Amino acid sequence: MKEEEGIVMLVALMDHQYISLTSNYSREQLLQLRKKQKFICPQCKSELQLKIGKVKTPHFAHFRDANCHNLFSEGESETHLLGKLALYDFFKKANKNVVLEPYLATLSQRPDLLVQDRDRTYAIEFQCSTIDLDLVSKRTSGYIQHGIHPYWLLNTSGKYYEETNCTKMISLTKFEQQFILRNGAHSYLLTFHPQTKTFFYYTHLIHFQTNQFIAEIQRLPIQYQTFPFFQPKKMSFSKFLPLIKLYKKRTQAYVENKIYRSTKGVKDILLRSIYELKLNRVEMPIFLGLPTLYAKAMVMVAVEWQTALFYYGRIHQKQVLQFTNYDMKQFLKWLNIDSSDIKIKAVNNYIQLLRELDIEDVNKIIQEQIVFEKLHHHLVAL
Repeated sequence: MKEEEGIVMLVALMDHQYISLTSNYSREQLLQLRKKQKFICPQCKSELQLKIGKVKTPHFAHFRDANCHNLFSEGESETHLLGKLALYDFFKKANKNVVLEPYLATLSQRPDLLVQDRDRTYAIEFQCSTIDLDLVSKRTSGYIQHGIHPYWLLNTSGKYYEETNCTKMISLTKFEQQFILRNGAHSYLLTFHPQTKTFFYYTHLIHFQTNQFIAEIQRLPIQYQTFPFFQPKKMSFSKFLPLIKLYKKRTQAYVENKIYRSTKGVKDILLRSIYELKLNRVEMPIFLGLPTLYAKAMVMVAVEWQTALFYYGRIHQKQVLQFTNYDMKQFLKWLNIDSSDIKIKAVNNYIQLLRELDIEDVNKIIQEQIVFEKLHHHLVAL
């Protein structure tokens, strides 16, 4: 019989009792167990093989003929195995009641870890691969319906695990974006890197375009983590400044790229707006191209639709501050963007910011500090 590497486990039945391949067992002890014992899958009851290689983490593997695919929707990578073991040790050291890979019969689900903390039960899912979001939703709903609090923890992307407390542009896939967490008005993403046993926080996320975000990357070694997991505090203005300055720098680079590389000419809405408004394309007004609430819903970069908003007002001889909901809908239609509620909220929020800054005209001169302070209040304090 040949083993099927795609279906592996860290738990098994041995003499009708559970055995877990945690750090409690040395390699020599496992080698002795393998000589004497027989291991059974807790779910499908078929025989398992204990694999103890010199490189890969010890694990149980199903044989090729085993029919356990319906209970194991994903293959196990070395990173996944390491992550589950590291998190198991973390919860044990934190004196939490933790079970590795328990099978929940009422749900027909098997979380990576089940943690009991006071009067709450948590299902910890260490996610190392992209899976269908419907499956994520189904698992999450199943946990919640049974009074279990689900916590999805992503594996740290190889692009960022060497970063140390810095502000930079990062790329998050649509799948990763589904796991962005919120603490009040500010958002963050928490990941775990099992090889270095380090948590990574991508905090104060500011959406720029499509899959790109401005974020502060912070490392937290596992020995300093708490549970429930630490939640970042609200962003102070001093922390906000480097983020918004990087955002504005990227915005200016985006404008310059449009100017020198766009093949549409004045058919490009940004370039047409700049031309018609007679703006200095090298030094755009500080209030054009600002991150605002709900702006992620817009399919355009902020500087594009915000500059176009003033151009649209100029066409219709109406101040942007006087725009009604009807005007906003017509503006979105003019941009060939659907006028959904969240997109109207995005436009309305930007107009509200302009109103608080008393910006009636695109040629208004205003200090950068004043704009940034008001923007910080909008994004963080609300």
